[in-house]
Amino acid sequence: MGNSQSNTDLEKLYEKYEFFPRSQKLFGFENFGNTCYCNSVLQVLYFCVPFRNRLLKYYCEVKGLPPFVPYDIDDLESNNNNNNNNNNSDNSNKSKSEQDNNNCNNVNIYQQQHQQQQQLIQQQLQQKRNSSAQPIGYQRNINQQQQVSPQKQIPSHQIPQQQPSQSSFFSFNILSFLSGGSGTQSNNGLNSPTTTSSSGNKTSREENLIIHLGELFYTIHQNRDTYGCLKPERFVDRLKRENEMFSNYNHQDAHEFLNFLLNSIAEYLQKQQKQQQQQQEKDQEPDQKDEEKKEFKSFVHEIFEGILTNETKCLTCESITNKDESFLDLSIDIEKNKSLTSCLSNFSSVEVLSKNNKFFCDKYKKLPNTLIIHLKRFKYSETVQQYTKLNYRVVFPFETIIQNTTSDLKDYDRKYNLFAVVIHVGSGPNRGHYYSLIKCHGVWFLFDDDNIDIREEADIHECFGSSNEFSNDCGYLLFYQLEPNK
Repeated sequence: MGNSQSNTDLEKLYEKYEFFPRSQKLFGFENFGNTCYCNSVLQVLYFCVPFRNRLLKYYCEVKGLPPFVPYDIDDLESNNNNNNNNNNSDNSNKSKSEQDNNNCNNVNIYQQQHQQQQQLIQQQLQQKRNSSAQPIGYQRNINQQQQVSPQKQIPSHQIPQQQPSQSSFFSFNILSFLSGGSGTQSNNGLNSPTTTSSSGNKTSREENLIIHLGELFYTIHQNRDTYGCLKPERFVDRLKRENEMFSNYNHQDAHEFLNFLLNSIAEYLQKQQKQQQQQQEKDQEPDQKDEEKKEFKSFVHEIFEGILTNETKCLTCESITNKDESFLDLSIDIEKNKSLTSCLSNFSSVEVLSKNNKFFCDKYKKLPNTLIIHLKRFKYSETVQQYTKLNYRVVFPFETIIQNTTSDLKDYDRKYNLFAVVIHVGSGPNRGHYYSLIKCHGVWFLFDDDNIDIREEADIHECFGSSNEFSNDCGYLLFYQLEPNK
């Protein structure tokens, strides 16, 4: 169907959810060989606003693009809230009227920056058109597209000068959800101004995961279309080169991928910071050099890092030893018919080591701004000599409070709100499928590779798991955002 049908789908969405911003981009990712583990996690990271904003800011700086600004005011406010969590003391004495004035000023500044950025982008786009006919960004050769069924054709990423009619179809089931009918198909021309060329001329600095991920997010952010589908082929190709575990078409573990991606980005940024520091020290006089070793932190740490304190007490001499351990996600053991709150309590409970006459427990010392919880649903079975899936029902709340477990934790109780869940479907870690449920501006969406659909909040309950051995859809990765202090 043509673009008129696409507009109808969107108008149905806006009619049902009047508060949903029309600037919000909704893009699916094509699955090209068991890449659902990657697609589901990338969708969550894109809708993790603090992470997306920091990544796009970094990408624009590295590529020499106009300074990044969010495309809607909610993103700007979310970014401000994340900064406020780290700088609460600076705003504690401000009156409400002063804060309202600041918010108005921020909106005006945002609007001015956004207009300036769009003008610069259009200028760069025109220069690209005049100087080169080479494809840019995420793209596929139209003559080499893989054959797909008419019911679910997957669009390629088009260059700016191509017409929308040259792209193939994208299945978007908003109309199905709202009207009870069958899924619709829409024709979308996907455009990516100012993204890098996918030709072979790349510098070594561009050959890393953070640049390819930034390129993908920037392609979505600057796209003229509101929704569509992309093929993140360059990112996946780079992933396969950096980690042999992903260099095949086998079913992979979404948690392992998330862990590797966040750590890779963090390590690269830390390495950059260290190199910059060393270069600065070379230019300084000997008496100006700081002998104290600095601990470099990336924006990955600022957003996702928490600190656990492992406390060990000797029952004989009563001496206590504390050891801090940082984490980017919490891996939690699960039990039958237990809630997430109960599993978290067991995680920090006291364990007695009878042989050594000691006990130890893990306590929360620093809570992250974005909390990732990994439910350990795969367990090795001695009976079948392989890992099997635990379909246990684990009720995870939409809001949860993490209580203070150490005396030096500044914030005693912090409230977190669920904004995304990665779901595993299947019987084991080496088979099945992943998709994600993501809350965006108060609306829950299902992102299943190239397919996007609307979900009600009550539908999330179906992903708690079940005592039924053959239950499929189970929450695997939970993403909670820290609620700003009021």
